[in-house]
Amino acid sequence: MKLYIFILIEVIFLMMIGLIIYHAESRRNLNLSLGFNKIIFIIAIIKLVWFVWALNKNMNMCDFAKEIYC
Repeated sequence: MKLYIFILIEVIFLMMIGLIIYHAESRRNLNLSLGFNKIIFIIAIIKLVWFVWALNKNMNMCDFAKEIYC
């Protein structure tokens, strides 16, 4: 698969987590495990930066997997 598809999926995931965090903070509803959602959000941002780095190096997904695991 192309790397930009993974970037698009990650951006959509970040927007959904961001919406959950915004809704929890604006409604003062801390029962939605706000801390956990923020940790997931930070991890997703790190993963998105990693995907963009690989895209800037003109890697395909196979090369990127070799870079990670080999």
